Amino acid sequence: MWLREGDSEKSLPGRVVWIIGRRDSGKTTLADAIQKAVPNVILIDDFLRCRTHIRGKDLLAYNQMIGLSWSLAYQGFDAVVCAGARTRELRSYIRSEIPSVQFIYIHERGRPCADYEEPGPDENVIRLDGLNRKNELLIVLRKIWKITIG
Repeated sequence: MWLREGDSEKSLPGRVVWIIGRRDSGKTTLADAIQKAVPNVILIDDFLRCRTHIRGKDLLAYNQMIGLSWSLAYQGFDAVVCAGARTRELRSYIRSEIPSVQFIYIHERGRPCADYEEPGPDENVIRLDGLNRKNELLIVLRKIWKITIG
């Protein structure tokens, strides 16, 4: 959708990392820590989604976040999107627009949420299953940015 003639998905010099999880699972906390640890990371918060969700235009907001993150990655920046992406269908849609997107799933055991579909076994996600925030950050930095800290 966003590619110019002669470009390919592999021509994206930057990364798009999408942090998913239930409300209040720590998505923004992790995104803020990533932004502090990795130079030149641009954080895209779900403020857009929250503002438009009220008016029933959730997909419009996700399209805005998809377009913005793809554009940043195309220019060589790493974009971290902090927005729930509650359904597998929505995550598949995001992946169809940005095939190289890496999802990070923050899972908190014992916190049921009826409208959130957990990632299926076929979804390419890094699962953070109830780890403390420092360990979550270390895993993400090592797996995505190949950075090792202390």
